[in-house]
Amino acid sequence: MIVHIGDVWENAERDHAAYVADRIDAALKSGSVTSDHLLHLLKEKREIIACGTPAQLDQLIHYVNGLIYLCNDAEGTRFFEDCAALFNYDHFSKKRDVSYKKWNAYKLCKTSKYVLCPYCHQNFAFTIISDGKSFRPTLDHFYPKFQYPYLAISLYNLVPACQVCNSSLKGDLNFFYVRHLHPLHVPTGAADPDEGRNHINFDLDPERYIEMRRTGEFDMVLKIVPSVDAAVNNSIRTFLLNERFSIHESTLKIFIRNLENWTPARISEVAKIFGGEGFVFDERHALGFNLDEYKNEVLGKIKKDLYEVFRRPKASSAPFAIGEREP
Repeated sequence: MIVHIGDVWENAERDHAAYVADRIDAALKSGSVTSDHLLHLLKEKREIIACGTPAQLDQLIHYVNGLIYLCNDAEGTRFFEDCAALFNYDHFSKKRDVSYKKWNAYKLCKTSKYVLCPYCHQNFAFTIISDGKSFRPTLDHFYPKFQYPYLAISLYNLVPACQVCNSSLKGDLNFFYVRHLHPLHVPTGAADPDEGRNHINFDLDPERYIEMRRTGEFDMVLKIVPSVDAAVNNSIRTFLLNERFSIHESTLKIFIRNLENWTPARISEVAKIFGGEGFVFDERHALGFNLDEYKNEVLGKIKKDLYEVFRRPKASSAPFAIGEREP
């Protein structure tokens, strides 16, 4: 996970809660729920099942594990079968005509504020709905739906992700037991959830970089130094972040060169020279990068961290580095 997108579904909560509530109410009315344990779960936790936070879903798994621990085989089977029928992801995710008025995965994805996969921040994950062809990002079940069927349509268990991260790299890996960073989890009291020792940040020693540039010995590669946090390291390994970001060396070199050349003073100077009515030239134009919108720019998180290094060196204290290539 490269960026936090904890607010990705904030415009969808009301509609999604209504959708899940309607499914639960219809199942209870029809008598299709036969598991006593599921009936108890629906009575006690239905709101959390629908739109609980990642932390609440984590606790819900512990709760359910305890709830079914003493089930006999028949009741355990009934519980999971009823969950699979009630929280039917295939029904929710089915592609329908653009005029379809009810809630589904396409309408959910359309509410997303972000256009990039939060796991890699390389591949796009946006939605187009048209009269002709429509598409949307895959929805990764952070906690696998086949192991936790009661979370199959839980809003904050659904991460809009690219096909590579969701299917090729993550697959059926159970993030409940093998901890990874959760893109939708926002730490309590965090001013910037993308910063800190327990997140993936990138750093560079600007003085060393500039000195090596002068000697012509610098050959930059992206290197992520292991963290003390298991979830960080697991995320780096699972999504092959070292390997995937190393291919963007040339792009990042250009960005760093722009950071060196386009100082605030020079940007102001150019703006004055060419200034006139309607003329705007600021840091966004000079760098080709909008810091305020970094979550929606390819490689935006890395560029944000490099920006912090060169513009505000003292602000960078992350345990990650871009270093020289070893001989």
